[in-house]
Amino acid sequence: MNNSIKIKLIKLNSWYDVFASKFKDDFNPAYKSQIEMTKVQGFYSSAITIVTYSAKIIVFFAGGIQVIQDKMTIGQFTAINAYFSMLLDCTTYFVSFGQSYQQAKVAYTRITELFQAEIECNGKKILTDIESIEFKNITFGYDPKRDLLEGFDQTFEKGRIYSIIGRNGIGKSTLIDLMVGLHNDYDGEILINRTCIKDIDVYNLRRNLVGFVEQEPILFNDTVFNNLTFGVQGYTKSKLDSIMTDMGITDLMEKLPVGINTEVSEKANNISGGEKQKISIIRSLVKNAQLLVFDEPTSAMDATGIRNFKRLLEKLKHDRIIVIITHSHDLIDISDEIIEISKEKEISATA
Repeated sequence: MNNSIKIKLIKLNSWYDVFASKFKDDFNPAYKSQIEMTKVQGFYSSAITIVTYSAKIIVFFAGGIQVIQDKMTIGQFTAINAYFSMLLDCTTYFVSFGQSYQQAKVAYTRITELFQAEIECNGKKILTDIESIEFKNITFGYDPKRDLLEGFDQTFEKGRIYSIIGRNGIGKSTLIDLMVGLHNDYDGEILINRTCIKDIDVYNLRRNLVGFVEQEPILFNDTVFNNLTFGVQGYTKSKLDSIMTDMGITDLMEKLPVGINTEVSEKANNISGGEKQKISIIRSLVKNAQLLVFDEPTSAMDATGIRNFKRLLEKLKHDRIIVIITHSHDLIDISDEIIEISKEKEISATA
């Protein structure tokens, strides 16, 4: 998964402090690895120097013998030695240049990304709940010549499940990004609890009141338990156990070598796609978020998993706003409202 997706996930969950802490914990091993790499680079650099000077000594002695035996003039020896030195210098330069070029290229790309990164707009008002989210005549697009959303109007209210449908690339995920304040260069108004989102502390909003589940969840090289509770504060074990039971993941815990304390491999190869989605869903529900956003959350789940998920959403929707990006009719049928994003002006219809 590329870095832009990881950065977006961090922003959506406001995991800044959590990742900073994790970075500090991982810094010492990384620092030791860097020292080892520096030693290796130093070794090879020294080896090149030794080989270079050894070659020069060999040429000097071989040429000297040739001169002593009158098989070569001093002038010829001097010319050969000079050209050989130039050849070695050129070879060493090109080897070093290749390494330096790659390092400079990576540094330039990263600096360019930082300069082009959009500065987030963050207000000061702290929200403790989310009752409603209103889009008023919203127009937005990444390309100035093409708007993804044009004149979009929609109100999302607590106690309802909304399904967002439309073809790929039409603007469904962009709508969610706008909803949680990832973009601020739009025309129109976005209000949360009738307050302009630009006046709201969106970092606090995402950290405490928004739960986001991506289509291809990112799991960390850590225990299953730590993945279930990553970035979540104030959860209780009883609540975690209850949600795990509702999502039908307890069977997986029994199959894993050391249960919930099993380490997830670096690329999560020891966890199936459906189980990854369940873990991500549980993580968002343990958070007790007021706004739950799901992006194709059941694309890798079996029929039983989908039934458990639907039952759980209907149970939880009464004090939450639930938004689902989906192509699955299995999820559309529990929606209170279906929002279709199309080329024409966006329309919504009650399910």
